[in-house]
Amino acid sequence: MVHPGETLLEMLRERLGLLGAKRGCENGDCGACTVLLGGRPVKACLVPAVEADGAVVLTVEGLRDERLRQAFLEQGGFQCGFCTAGFLVNAFALLQAHPDPGDEEIRLWLEANLCRCTGYEGIERAVRSAAPGVASLKIEVAERGIEDEEHADGSLDGACRCGMGRGAGRGDPGGRAASR
Repeated sequence: MVHPGETLLEMLRERLGLLGAKRGCENGDCGACTVLLGGRPVKACLVPAVEADGAVVLTVEGLRDERLRQAFLEQGGFQCGFCTAGFLVNAFALLQAHPDPGDEEIRLWLEANLCRCTGYEGIERAVRSAAPGVASLKIEVAERGIEDEEHADGSLDGACRCGMGRGAGRGDPGGRAASR
């Protein structure tokens, strides 16, 4: 059962133990809590948990793309790491939607996330260098309800279809996709 007023971020972190989406500003400005909801990047701190009912939610834990992670490492795309999960998820969504993005398109997508350490050049280079091949990746989805603590094999992989036992409106939950 989802608690009234519970956000998707709270559900992911506190109930499902998926800690990749970070609690930063809690008002949608920083992007540290970015996840994919139905394939679209959203700020999990702004999305009511009930809006995820029946939707596929992908957190950084569910990204199995080593090329993207390696590109961030090789290109200096992070320092302290606090914002990295949100950037990785947003970059993955960008490359799924636009397999060969131009510089302006990369900057436009990444402006939804803030980094106080690196500047953005390393992050932009990482996205450019990871672009070949990332777009062809498919998300493996595990069926999981909010009461489930883990998959049958004991893993929490960060890609799940949320089933909360009650309907919810869909609408635009106010993530990055809404501000493009």
